[in-house]
Amino acid sequence: MQYNAIFKLKSEETIFNILSDTLLTMNYEIVRVKIVHNAQVEILIEKTTGETVSVDETAKVARYIKPLLYQGNAILNNDQNFSPMEYSYDISSCGIEKPLTRQKDLLNSINKIVSIKLYRKITDKNGLKFKKLEGELVKLIDTGVVIQHNSEEISISFDNISEITLVYVPWRVKNHSSRKIKKK
Repeated sequence: MQYNAIFKLKSEETIFNILSDTLLTMNYEIVRVKIVHNAQVEILIEKTTGETVSVDETAKVARYIKPLLYQGNAILNNDQNFSPMEYSYDISSCGIEKPLTRQKDLLNSINKIVSIKLYRKITDKNGLKFKKLEGELVKLIDTGVVIQHNSEEISISFDNISEITLVYVPWRVKNHSSRKIKKK
């Protein structure tokens, strides 16, 4: 099973399809399209090179995509009564706690701390039930992910993942254990 959480609604998928190729020619990728509060469309982007997206760049992308969405109005109007004219659009970069929406995002996040929101509760070996978990992403398997949570490896299927994001851990430095502290 291929993991893809760039969009969850048909309207979000349509918006992605209208914008994706054009943004790629500008060297940006869509990380997620999300319709919130039935009045706002949030579009997260990142550079194809992995560099940070500046505020000026998000403004430039916002100005560029608005006409594309309005040109796609006929397509979108037939999609769950979605009308682009009635929505506001927010273009932003992913930030530190990036949502992991694509297979490549998950692969790049192995050995990093993630937060996972679930559709259905799962039970750990101690009988505790969780609807949200944090832990180190250990690996991907065909049907989901495996995380290290409370000294236990837990497998979570893709169809139970509502959202998965990186967790910013400022004190976790790569090769931290190899650092030596000098005594005075």
